[in-house]
Amino acid sequence: MVAEDDCVLLCVEIHATRKLVADHCAVLADVCLISAGNDGVGEDGAGRIQRGTYGNVQVHVRQHGSDRSPALTAHHPEIANPSDVLPTDVSCSEAIFSTPQILFTNLATASALLNAFLLEISGARGYNELCFDIAEGRMQPLVLG
Repeated sequence: MVAEDDCVLLCVEIHATRKLVADHCAVLADVCLISAGNDGVGEDGAGRIQRGTYGNVQVHVRQHGSDRSPALTAHHPEIANPSDVLPTDVSCSEAIFSTPQILFTNLATASALLNAFLLEISGARGYNELCFDIAEGRMQPLVLG
């Protein structure tokens, strides 16, 4: 459990940004990084069609310089080796094109992020990743080592 002033709530679309923040948090002595994200609608980088209903929340906790849960990059190669670039590396004309997202999936993602935050500051969080799909009515907590 960490104090609420030691928490970073990360809500970004870009894996390169997630990696940048995760790398910074990995050298801090005490931090709780809670990262939330969801798929957009359309084709992903591997040519698969995404319907925009899937999301996840990851929690990385460090206390006294030691990891208490896996880093964001530990089980997610798309974050460890992002195929996208930081927003500072994109021109204005490129930045106007984004992957559409579904409001309801964004709402579920925000809710899951805040739930993880509440559980963390109250000492009751029992998972370090939560995956969900609003179309399937599925929410699955994961304890990854």
